[in-house]
Amino acid sequence: MDRCNKGQKFQIFVFRGVFLPLLLKWYASLFGHSVSLFYRASNDPSHWWHERSLKRWVAEIVKLIILRFYNGIVFNSQELMDRSTRHTRRSLLLRNPVTARQEIHFKSVKKKRFLFVGRSAYQKNITNLIDAFALLGPEYELHLVGVDRFEKVLPKNVSFEGWRAEVCHDGFHYFIMPSFYEGAPNALLEAVNQGLLPVLTPFSSGAREIISLFDIPCAIANGFKAEDIAAAVRQLASQNIDEIRQTPDCFTISSFQNHLAELFGAC
Repeated sequence: MDRCNKGQKFQIFVFRGVFLPLLLKWYASLFGHSVSLFYRASNDPSHWWHERSLKRWVAEIVKLIILRFYNGIVFNSQELMDRSTRHTRRSLLLRNPVTARQEIHFKSVKKKRFLFVGRSAYQKNITNLIDAFALLGPEYELHLVGVDRFEKVLPKNVSFEGWRAEVCHDGFHYFIMPSFYEGAPNALLEAVNQGLLPVLTPFSSGAREIISLFDIPCAIANGFKAEDIAAAVRQLASQNIDEIRQTPDCFTISSFQNHLAELFGAC
């Protein structure tokens, strides 16, 4: 929450739970206080369709109604913002930042070690990911970070560990994100900023924007099944890649701070 110096004006940045902040805004208005609400949208609003859940569908409709009373929605990708204009009359772009690097080396290597980072959730499509590496065989290795346990018997070329405060990208040259849906995924942004070449499934939001802004090679699967993912892995691994890039300015911490100052400086 940010408070301006003049009068009793407040700005609240909401990440989840959109109803209670709205009640707070209305309650504060009874005492003459002005509260501006901004929702930080970071996930694909069509996620309910992928999960085919009545609860998700109802929750999304309710959220759309509530967000009409917000002062604005802050999106972390242009692509996501362009598809979500129905949420609000005021949309703002504030991309997630990473540490700026002047030289990022993207290089294919003989040893095909792929990294996955994400929680155990339906949207991450982990079952099909593991089945894909079972099809690929021992030449390809997969390491999953964030997956605490998995009841299915794992192939010998798949290993996993629980969540870590910091993800170590050392030893990996490839990153894989097989999700059914995402927003503008931080795990992907951090991985490519460390020089990992990505394999993606064809979900709508954010990821291809990151790839485009970094201007790097990648492979996008034709679908979400194990066979689709395996084919995309082979496609990327077969390429001879050796390129140098730097962190795009729009993803730097300084750019994030400048945009944030512009947002809160409006009160």
